[in-house]
Amino acid sequence: MKIALCGIGRAGSEVARAVYCRPDMHIVAALCRPESNRAGKDLGELAGMPFCGITAKEISEVENVFREHRIDVVIDFSNPAASRVLLDACRKFGINAVICTTGFSDSELRWMKKIAREKSFGLVYAPNVTVGVNVLMDMARVAAQKIPDYDFEITEIHHRNKKDAPSATAKRIAEAIGRELGLKGEGAVPIHAVRAGGYIGRHEVLIVGEYEKVHIVHESFSRRAFAEGALRAAKFVINKKGWFEMADVLSEPELEAVDMA
Repeated sequence: MKIALCGIGRAGSEVARAVYCRPDMHIVAALCRPESNRAGKDLGELAGMPFCGITAKEISEVENVFREHRIDVVIDFSNPAASRVLLDACRKFGINAVICTTGFSDSELRWMKKIAREKSFGLVYAPNVTVGVNVLMDMARVAAQKIPDYDFEITEIHHRNKKDAPSATAKRIAEAIGRELGLKGEGAVPIHAVRAGGYIGRHEVLIVGEYEKVHIVHESFSRRAFAEGALRAAKFVINKKGWFEMADVLSEPELEAVDMA
């Protein structure tokens, strides 16, 4: 499987290191935001790996990159502005994508769904890309079905530099609970967002009744969890068209990756 990586920050670098260990996956191109100091540098240098001969290029060059390389799927850990440029090119060239970027507006998400549902390419929207947090979401949904008269609250903690608060994942957990409880609108299920230190990511759902509580917690203690989830989504979306989410990815048994060289 030939992968293009968009976004070479901490999560993107972890993807590069994870792929480096796998003989059936190959990163063939790397993209970064406009005017990034990473542009022109070798991906190996940026990700703390041996030199690999892949030069990071600005997202403005994405169409040239797609013309120069055969790419099966793009994994994106960039920002909403770069993701939009990337997805325009994916639609044009029919290249599938896993979008792990967060912070999209409602109108941007509607646009993403619209172009994916035209089915010129496949798109997995995965702001909550770790496997475990999706299990937490399912558990919270079941709790809302079984004990709808209890009080539900969400707390999420991330590193001090994370810009969106509350996180996209926390919002999706709240939406999943809200649907089961018949609640609509932002704030129907309270979310408490904390930005502190170097927290990678922690989501808690507190479910409290008159005499007991249920406490569901997911914590990522390594960004490899994001990388593994993104690679699982990349394997899933090969040869698919349309809009998908991590629930779709996890509904299929994990397949062995196929070397598409």
